[in-house]
Formats: sequence, structure tokens, C-alpha cells
Amino acid sequence: RYVRYAALDLFRISLPACDAWDMRYHTNIAAELNENSWKEGTLQAFREGLIKQGMVAGMYYPKSRNLGKNDESGNTRKYTHLSLFIGVDSDGQLLTADKFGKTTRVAYPADLAKDSLRIVEFLEARK
Repeated sequence: RYVRYAALDLFRISLPACDAWDMRYHTNIAAELNENSWKEGTLQAFREGLIKQGMVAGMYYPKSRNLGKNDESGNTRKYTHLSLFIGVDSDGQLLTADKFGKTTRVAYPADLAKDSLRIVEFLEARK
């Protein structure tokens, strides 16, 4: 829910109300990232213009109790959390915003990795 509200408040982007793992079926997949190089892949996708402010990042969390179940299409869930891509800082570092547990935060990819989160793909709202 946090990502939907933040996308609307910050970027005037309306996202559908659905579970994190089903968001991919209600948006367009803008970029898919490699498991072993997702941090570098995120930066590369940004440089290539594939991801923009207000896009949603689907994030894998290995400790989630929601893994191993099926999504609305009957496929195994690829991720269980969402984050909002909010831009880059003055040093060119990517920034996301999410609510992880009870903590709402702005995070760098290194912060996500520290919490065992990994960006799987970026999603863009349908027009």
C-alpha cells in the first residue's frame, strides 16, 4: 500500500491495488534484472533510460513467509515486496522508498542488500 500512496503523492502516478507479487500483471515490466548483478543492473538500466522516477521495483526477500506460493496467474511468486524508485542523489546513487516491516525509509541498493532484499524487476504503470 505504501508504494501506491507514495507514487500518487510524489509523482501523480496511479498504481493498481493488488498484492506485491501480482503487480507485474497490472503494470508493464520495464526492466528485469540478473540475480547476481542486480545492483549494477539497476544502475545500467537507469543510464539506458529503462527506469524512471515513479517506477516500482519488485523485490525478492528470502525470509518472506509469502514465498513458495502461487501468484494470481498460478506462477510461483517472483518477489514479495515493492519499492518506489525516487531518483538519484547528488553522487549518482539510486534511491528507493519502501516500507519494510514497520520502517518507512529511503534506501540505496546497498541498504536493500543489507536487509537481504534484491530488486528483481522494475514496473511501469500502464497509461
